[in-house]
Amino acid sequence: MSKHMAGMIDKPLTLAILSTGLAVGVVPAIAAVPEFGPVTTSPAGLHAHAVRIADLNGDGKQDLVVANALDNTVSRLLGNGDGSFGAKADFATTSPEPKSIAIGDLNGDGNLDVVTANQNFPKGVLGPGSVTVLLGNGDGSFESGVGYSAVQGAHEAAIGDVDKDGKLDIVVVGWNEANVAVLKGNGAGGFAAPVKFPVGTAPHSVVIADFDGDGNLDLATANHIETTGTVSLLLGNGAGSFQTKQTPSVGSQPHSIRSGDLNGDHIPDLVTANDASNNVSVLIGQGDGTFATRVNYAAGTTPKSVFLADMNGDGHLDILTANIYGNYPTLKHTGGDTVAILLGNGDGTFQPKAEFIMGQGPFSVVAGDVNGDGLPDLATANWHDATASIRLLGNDLAVNLADTPDPVAAGGNLTYSAQVSNKGPFAASGVKLSITPAVGSSVQSSGGCGSSGSALVCNIGALPAGGTASRTITVSPAKAGGINALASVSAAQYDANPGDNQASAVTTVSGSTATPAPSSKPTPAPTAPPKGSPAPSASPTTHPSPAPTSTPTPTPTASPLPQPGPTLSADLSVSLRGPQKLKLHSAGAVARYVVTVRNKSGVAAALTSLRFEFPAGLQVLASPAGCAESAAGGLVCDLGTLPKHWYKRLSFKFRAGQPGEFTSAVTTSSAAASDPDDTNNSALKLTRVR
Repeated sequence: MSKHMAGMIDKPLTLAILSTGLAVGVVPAIAAVPEFGPVTTSPAGLHAHAVRIADLNGDGKQDLVVANALDNTVSRLLGNGDGSFGAKADFATTSPEPKSIAIGDLNGDGNLDVVTANQNFPKGVLGPGSVTVLLGNGDGSFESGVGYSAVQGAHEAAIGDVDKDGKLDIVVVGWNEANVAVLKGNGAGGFAAPVKFPVGTAPHSVVIADFDGDGNLDLATANHIETTGTVSLLLGNGAGSFQTKQTPSVGSQPHSIRSGDLNGDHIPDLVTANDASNNVSVLIGQGDGTFATRVNYAAGTTPKSVFLADMNGDGHLDILTANIYGNYPTLKHTGGDTVAILLGNGDGTFQPKAEFIMGQGPFSVVAGDVNGDGLPDLATANWHDATASIRLLGNDLAVNLADTPDPVAAGGNLTYSAQVSNKGPFAASGVKLSITPAVGSSVQSSGGCGSSGSALVCNIGALPAGGTASRTITVSPAKAGGINALASVSAAQYDANPGDNQASAVTTVSGSTATPAPSSKPTPAPTAPPKGSPAPSASPTTHPSPAPTSTPTPTPTASPLPQPGPTLSADLSVSLRGPQKLKLHSAGAVARYVVTVRNKSGVAAALTSLRFEFPAGLQVLASPAGCAESAAGGLVCDLGTLPKHWYKRLSFKFRAGQPGEFTSAVTTSSAAASDPDDTNNSALKLTRVR
């Protein structure tokens, strides 16, 4: 794992919660710290303050909704189903400074609608607080907003049927009134005038749940400007009226509140994010509308939002907070702010926080499955960035590949053993192992794996967290030289650590091979080294390149990779860059690969060559001078002498004519020098064409 700050784990997390704070979409797995992919961002509006995840257009893909306090808009970003989103579309609110978002079907037409709480405090002048109702059209667009009076300094709205008439109502709190307002819905998307009930000072957040088990919805508010911080608990009578039951203390200046069953007793509990004391307060519900004394846990610095979700698949709700690190309203620092995750133990207690880098000034955090793999992903609305940030929650699959014997005689049997391991934290489904033997090798035993182009594909299926699976195949290499086999693993779930999804095995094949004709083309001149690199060595190489034949061959003839000689020692390395995903068009999909061969040692490496092996499904469109197709398959490139501390970069272009998974490999060696570290002599790249 990479660490961006002391004590901050840069990994993935996920899950979605409703307005009641109950988690959904949990996948069983072992209890472990979540694994996350890198941060990706999508443009939203200025002073992005709240974010929610929902399928707004009914295509089965989750979309984003962001409230933009300075733009006075709601941004809608339609999801592509892979964790990315289309360009935003903005919809105006009816009053300035929307601070929160609630989503539900307010008029019973089957389309999701949006409610914002509008603070209306532009330029320090406080106006009447309100809510805006944006009725959805079912395609991700909304009708013009309709405004309703609410409370001054309106800061958060929630949706629920508080009077049990089958129609959704709106509940709103605002920091300039010690009240909660209830706006009863008429079932057609309209709402009555607000009815207010007293709560604590400066309520910033509200949550709806049945706290006493009587079947009526109750309310809890987080009261921000209190000496010690309090929560107001109001029990509902089922007709839309409420009375205060309890006002328990929490941390200093609670800014957000959510509810969920934290200890498995089926009674709603409460969590507040306290931005002045940098912690969360956990209040365990007693089932009668009262709560036990708070227990505080350290969160990130200045937590502004709290969310509950099972982020590691152990069946227990975890606590998420969005932490702005004092990064508001004008202070901005580099490196990004964080989301903190406190893993739940299932008994109402929590483990110490782990923090994950997000955007600048995340005021809101939610989780939901935005890439369709069944795991909850992380989303924040970022005040300073004017963006929404996403981090995909994932698993960590790994593969190892071993070969025996090595060396092996040409025409003999060579066995490859591949082991797939699921490092968790979630169970994996749809696990596939792909093994690609070297071009020219004949398969003697497939180990129950099916043929797919040049690869053998093994359908492993489900693999529990911590589980392993092995497959063995046997091939017979046809010709002497160095050969490279490739293995890769994939699953239905996103992999947060793809670096160990691939493995290779380089084998020496002994036996006689016909001596190839020398290339008719001159050795390409070395490319320029990076700035600051030493000048190329003037020392003569141990084995000079052979002179060309008297009759040049029009087309270069590829030679097999030469065996290293014992005279000199040169450390060569190779890297392969190319696309991970391509979209198939009528003319096919064009893939461009860049190979860099480096001589990392202090001596020149003569007779350096590169082999580029690629599956049969790829057609060569362009390759550098000095490269030619080999009779054994693939391309072999004569790089000549590579001076000390020098590099050479080559570009290749291929076309894929059909969808599939294509694994390519490159291997480099010098016939004039042995390599003290052959672990970096090969590289591979998996490209998926869809």
